[in-house]
Amino acid sequence: MLADEFGDLPEEIRRGLLAFTREVDGNVEVVDMMGMVTFILGHADRYPPLLDAIKVNEEALTKHVEETGHIPPGVKAIRTRTAPGSNVTRLDIFHGPATVPKDGG
Repeated sequence: MLADEFGDLPEEIRRGLLAFTREVDGNVEVVDMMGMVTFILGHADRYPPLLDAIKVNEEALTKHVEETGHIPPGVKAIRTRTAPGSNVTRLDIFHGPATVPKDGG
């Protein structure tokens, strides 16, 4: 169970994590992913092991950003661009939540 994986954390933190889950057929299922991520990020500075609970599917995230232009909260996206005939590379950094302009501007 999730609480067992974070046994070294204070009881109120473990209870907080469990508030975003439910048990289904003996498995733990997250019912409020954004709430859980927000909770973890809000306490990770004091309890770094909480970050072990978050695994980013980079391929899916990249596809999402490319298709929608939307960068979720807590994500930093970096885009490089070079104008035709130029040897200067422009570096654009976007901090989510944000929307990447499609025109490159």
